[in-house]
Amino acid sequence: MELPCTHDWHPECAVPDISFGHGPASCCQKLAALPAPIPPSPRGTSAPAAALKDSAPKPSLVHEALQKFHEFHFRRRAFDYEQALSIKMPLEDYIEFKKHLHGGGEESDKFPNYSYDTSRSLLFTEHMAGPLHEKLVSMIVKGLNITKSRLPSDIRTRIEVVRNQKFNGFKGLYEGSRKIPDLALQVANEEGDMEVKFVVEVGLTETYTKLVDDARLWLEGIETVSLVMLVKLEEAPIYQCPIRNLSQQRLAKINFPPSNQIAGHHFLLESRYGPAIFNGFTWVGKVSGFFEFWALDQSTKLATCMSSRNDISMMPNNLESGLSLSRLMDVDEKYDEEIFFNWEEYIHTIDRCIKETAAYRCREGLNDAKKRAGGLDTDYQPLSQASSA
Repeated sequence: MELPCTHDWHPECAVPDISFGHGPASCCQKLAALPAPIPPSPRGTSAPAAALKDSAPKPSLVHEALQKFHEFHFRRRAFDYEQALSIKMPLEDYIEFKKHLHGGGEESDKFPNYSYDTSRSLLFTEHMAGPLHEKLVSMIVKGLNITKSRLPSDIRTRIEVVRNQKFNGFKGLYEGSRKIPDLALQVANEEGDMEVKFVVEVGLTETYTKLVDDARLWLEGIETVSLVMLVKLEEAPIYQCPIRNLSQQRLAKINFPPSNQIAGHHFLLESRYGPAIFNGFTWVGKVSGFFEFWALDQSTKLATCMSSRNDISMMPNNLESGLSLSRLMDVDEKYDEEIFFNWEEYIHTIDRCIKETAAYRCREGLNDAKKRAGGLDTDYQPLSQASSA
């Protein structure tokens, strides 16, 4: 989804390719230490090619990462707003990257959330969650909170269910990593320190392999984590904006309503699970999904899938999730609770989630087309050109 920026764009303070900023005390000033681009030659003259080659600064991996991060932030070069960005870099470059990005201060909400996995030397942005993702996570939160509410006060007050909180403190192969889970259940230990016990990672545009890597990070990197729940939502076909490469003349003939008037009721679903169609274009494909539980194998000390794969569409027929509170934390047997996730409620509303997602995507596509027509999207490239760049 589009990453919000709180400033207006001022071309006069833009630094080509790597600038984030928009004026005094802006983010672009935090990048002042980066190599500056070569100034243009005076009008009517040209510098020898050899001189340009010798004087051009060689971009470092940090420089290139900042440039890619900037392009992703402003959706340049056909980066899809629903896709995450991943960049390979060693830990020392990641530390330098953070220093340039935040100017040595606290992390800023102006930039997308990002994580770093030292085991793979991989920096990656966290996906901005849409309705399908968020409604599912909310359903799991509700199930955990209902279970928590039935516990006695001395146990209940030790438990916290958090969303999108930043975590570090990983050990071993994962030391130096940082991660933002979709959901984490924490329990206060005897010293009053909060320990992560249960993590949920949900992916729509993320691959299953990426989710498995997340499970390994949590289970092998933080010894208090008992269980990780992976939920993989799938969309067929994978979404690409259907109007991105259409000309303004073609769009005018299609006669879309103003983007701010587009709502979920405009979209027709072929089934409860999609696809969602409007004006002959597919805005959401057919949605399916599954979930599974991962834990640490006590003999190998490696993360392992310890459940069967559960089809989400079949869960309304299986009212018990099979997850007990004692699986997540030490609790007296008389207080052990079965944790119930209301999959029936989620499936009942999934058609609305699909329509909401389709409406958002359609509005984004039309707004982008309007920017291109007005010359505001100066970095736009058709996907065919961007893929060859």
